[in-house]
Amino acid sequence: MKVIVKASIILIALSMLVGTIMIFLSDIKILFTRESAAYLSNISDVNHMASVLFCIGYLFVTVLVFRKFSALKVLTLLLVLILWLLCGRVVAFKAFPDGRVITGWYYIETNKFNLCENDVDCEGIISKETTISKLPLWRIRINSKYTKKIIFVGPFTSHNCYKVFESQIEK
Repeated sequence: MKVIVKASIILIALSMLVGTIMIFLSDIKILFTRESAAYLSNISDVNHMASVLFCIGYLFVTVLVFRKFSALKVLTLLLVLILWLLCGRVVAFKAFPDGRVITGWYYIETNKFNLCENDVDCEGIISKETTISKLPLWRIRINSKYTKKIIFVGPFTSHNCYKVFESQIEK
């Protein structure tokens, strides 16, 4: 059992290293939005400093686990992993032509939806008829004429994610 846990810890550590290194690559936002000009979308950013600190913390506790295995250290690793993931919440918003919203973790897309239908004046609907509001537990509610969504933005990136929508949607 210890061998399986230790192998899993190593795989997670490698994944965390790759994810943390990816946030410093300049072209990663283009891959996230799947368009050649990422500047056409407003994209929130990963919390770089906290992400690096939690990654280093995970690696440090990993060394301790390999020296002397204990359940408390494994639980600490799990907590650090969850905090690291929360640092990597990313939201992209493109008002024209369809009000596309893309959410993901460390620039890996996990969800995508549109605030408008294809044959409508999406910019007008977004700027005049769409509302955003902050909810408890680091969530944002987006209400438009065509959709109502609640998205999780995380504690470390909630302010940046909210600013992405606030810049395009009038209050």
